[in-house]
Amino acid sequence: MKEEKNDNQIMIKPYTQKELAAIYGVSAKTFRKWIRALDNEIGKRTGYYYSIEQIKIVFTRLQLPTTVTVVKENEYELYNRNPLKE
Repeated sequence: MKEEKNDNQIMIKPYTQKELAAIYGVSAKTFRKWIRALDNEIGKRTGYYYSIEQIKIVFTRLQLPTTVTVVKENEYELYNRNPLKE
């Protein structure tokens, strides 16, 4: 599954810490330090993934890298549809 639609767009969808670290261009260890400061605000992950609401908080609080723009949430469903179920 391709995460980014092109070099400067990213979807609001559940992400792992490793995926978020790659988006921000830092190591997973550095990202974990950053996210620790937001633990009270974002809450616990569901499994390995942060929920869409948690991702919105992360992107708001840590700010997006300058080369990334957000793709609308409703485009996520179109982008991740399963053609085998249609």
